[in-house]
Amino acid sequence: GQAAGGVEDRVLRGLSLDVVKGSKVAIIGRTGSGKSSLFSALLRFYRSTGHLTVQGEDWKSMRLPRLRKAIRLIPQEPQLFGHTVREALCGPVSFEDEAVWMVLNRVGLHTRIARLPMRLDTPMRQGSLSQGEAMLLCLARALLHPAAVMLCDEVSSSVDLATELRIMNLILSLSNVTVLCICHRLHHIHHFSHVAILQRGRVVEFGSIPVLLSDPLSALTEHMRSAGLAKEL
Repeated sequence: GQAAGGVEDRVLRGLSLDVVKGSKVAIIGRTGSGKSSLFSALLRFYRSTGHLTVQGEDWKSMRLPRLRKAIRLIPQEPQLFGHTVREALCGPVSFEDEAVWMVLNRVGLHTRIARLPMRLDTPMRQGSLSQGEAMLLCLARALLHPAAVMLCDEVSSSVDLATELRIMNLILSLSNVTVLCICHRLHHIHHFSHVAILQRGRVVEFGSIPVLLSDPLSALTEHMRSAGLAKEL
């Protein structure tokens, strides 16, 4: 359960997930189903009940700075902090240029940043990054600061299809990282290992995607039909 503002308001009710380390889990559900509230609870933005183990430690006993390093959030709207591109990527941590350029190459921004007037030291306001490029820069930052768990909140909902494909390929290729991804579009669903379907703050279905798609009565199958993806069943 989750409470906010001092008033008991259980947005999440009896929600239970058993996620194996390294799993790639798609989180789907209609507006108001509790998807973003789940992420807020995991990051302890609100008071909540329940149990979660991160790297063998109860997440409630972890200090918030350590928790936020162990669980990395990539929000729906890219948020970049820092005066320069380098600061936006590295934060207060010092990285060799080679490591920074390596992650930029992985996300497909090497050429774009290399063409800026001062390259990594270009002020962010002069970068004129598109929405998709800003999202890729957020992903590059996450790659520089690896975490045990990555939460992706509809990261592909406001980018073009090519950028969406690059983002999905990157997050799904992360070895030894547990990924929970709120999915806006379902045509990538086959590439995840598991899916959790939320409804009114509860998990109504959780399991292996191939198994659920083989069941014509599953909630996942119904979501695929509603999205016009029946031919992919």
